[in-house]
Amino acid sequence: MYCGSTWIRKLTMKQCDICKTNNPLCKQEFEKWLAMMRPWESVHIDFAGPFYNSMWLICVDAYSQFPFVCQLTNSATSDTIAALSSIFAIEELPETIVSNNGPQLTVKKFAIFCKSHGIKHVTTALFHLASNGLAERFVRTFKTGMLKNIDGGLTIKNALVKYLSTYRFTPNTWGKIPAELLHGRKVRTLLSQVRQFHQPYDSKNNSNAQFQPNQSVFFRSYSRGEKWLKGTISRPLGKLLYIVKTDAGYVKRHSNQLRAYNGTNQSNEAIETDAIPILFAPKATNDQPPSIMQHQPQKLCEQQQQEQQDFRNTYRKRN
Repeated sequence: MYCGSTWIRKLTMKQCDICKTNNPLCKQEFEKWLAMMRPWESVHIDFAGPFYNSMWLICVDAYSQFPFVCQLTNSATSDTIAALSSIFAIEELPETIVSNNGPQLTVKKFAIFCKSHGIKHVTTALFHLASNGLAERFVRTFKTGMLKNIDGGLTIKNALVKYLSTYRFTPNTWGKIPAELLHGRKVRTLLSQVRQFHQPYDSKNNSNAQFQPNQSVFFRSYSRGEKWLKGTISRPLGKLLYIVKTDAGYVKRHSNQLRAYNGTNQSNEAIETDAIPILFAPKATNDQPPSIMQHQPQKLCEQQQQEQQDFRNTYRKRN
């Protein structure tokens, strides 16, 4: 029986075997993978290529979407295992690997590799690429980004480095950077350095500094001429390092190479002398005048010499 009308087709769709086998596929239904609770718990792998005479192994973390890309001469099982081992040596062994049913991933050798490392290998349904959508989407963006970088004049190696550095440090739709999600710390990038450079100076961060901005100081000069010159603190680089503004430009000096300027008319020689400790002799007491103290060591030496001479004479007489 031909189910021509729409309402009859809807009623008999579940019972009519002829309609089931001849009608096109219904609207596809998808179910998201379980949300990962921590980084590197589950990774998705896939192959891109042949692309520029190479096979490219794609490995993406399901939690942070942090990618690894390995260039291979072929997609043999041994090369795949070696590439995954190098990635796992950098991060750690994941709990689950999700892949398609490629011949290099369904052989016994790969199953032994996963079992010996305590990894659960999950394969998707045949000819259903959407089940491994995370890796599949990255394959498309990987090829597009590589083509743009190579057309820009970069080599294949430099194009890969530029693409990975851009992808790993670009915030996703939730405003999270993959590198931060994977490693659990703030990452230092060119953009973060630009933001840090334009931040205004915060005096609270250097409240313990010995010298403050716009403070007049004497700084140690290592060129010919005077050893101590006058300058002004431009900004501190920390608690002990400062940028000093001078008549000839800017210099960097440690706090040990700086002296506070109090506004008095002191010469450079006086500044240099103050930096050298001076040892004073003890004052003479009233019981013993200075003249006697000065001659006392000489009298002691003469007395010792006389005693030694008397001892020699006595020894000669006995012999």
